[in-house]
Amino acid sequence: MSDVAIKFKLEEFTNPSGERNSRSDAINTDPANYVRFVMDSLLPDVEKVMWIDADTLVLCDVVHLLREALSKSKQVVAAVPTNKRPLGLSGHARKEFSYITNSFNAGVYVAHLKRWKEQHLTDEVRKLTLRNQKDHLYKFGSQPPLNLVVGGDFEHIPQSWNVGLEHLKSRNATAVLENACVVHFKGGPKPWEEGGINQDIWEFLRVSTLAEDEEQKV
Repeated sequence: MSDVAIKFKLEEFTNPSGERNSRSDAINTDPANYVRFVMDSLLPDVEKVMWIDADTLVLCDVVHLLREALSKSKQVVAAVPTNKRPLGLSGHARKEFSYITNSFNAGVYVAHLKRWKEQHLTDEVRKLTLRNQKDHLYKFGSQPPLNLVVGGDFEHIPQSWNVGLEHLKSRNATAVLENACVVHFKGGPKPWEEGGINQDIWEFLRVSTLAEDEEQKV
């Protein structure tokens, strides 16, 4: 990772002054969080990739989504829409980017790397992140720049591909969980950490997944 960070200047994507309410700001300066912005260079022979954050549980085969996403559109990114404006923007950034009325959580998405390269999105992200280090456009790490560069122009995929804990605490939680492909433990502290939140949900899903794996082996 240190070699990749140096070669691709990942430090230029970081947000040293970022703020997080629930945990350490280390994720905002961790190079691993910004590799997503140079995947077209890391994987030059790959057309599409699926990015899945480490704080997730994958409950279904992702190959189908990877094959189908972006196959009938010309967009660069496919993700679950939040139907909200990008989070974490400063007051002046909210005005500047007021035209972006929909966003996505960048923890799970599919990217078309050929189109990414053709549209020079790594350069666009880099310009934005370097500007942010001076002008403080946003807090947080990799999510705001990806949303601001892509804007609202992304392919929408079903909610089941990025199920947050807020969805598992809703009235239709049972139905959501039955259809969930990727459960995303956003925020922190993580349930597998000491003192982590939502440990009951994590343990239930983890044990259920392990049991299914054992049944399939038999």
